Amino acid sequence: MARHAGGCDSTTYTYDGDGRRLQNIKSMVSKNTRIAYLKRMLKRLEGEETRIQQLVSTGELSPEGGELAAQQVRKSRGELLSELQKLEK
Repeated sequence: MARHAGGCDSTTYTYDGDGRRLQNIKSMVSKNTRIAYLKRMLKRLEGEETRIQQLVSTGELSPEGGELAAQQVRKSRGELLSELQKLEK
């Protein structure tokens, strides 16, 4: 959830693998637009897991760092899947 100086905001944001806020999902106009966006983000996260594995295998990222990054990707994937399932009902 996003927070601002006035307190808690009920807006839901999606973050990319580098922690950048990408999009306010709930502000998207149509349900189909939100579904397409979530599917694109899930595909992007698959690429992130592959990239993490490559960085660990080449020694550019420690196994511990790779595991932490992979955990964050899995957490993000779970959140996106949950939102997608709600929309597809």
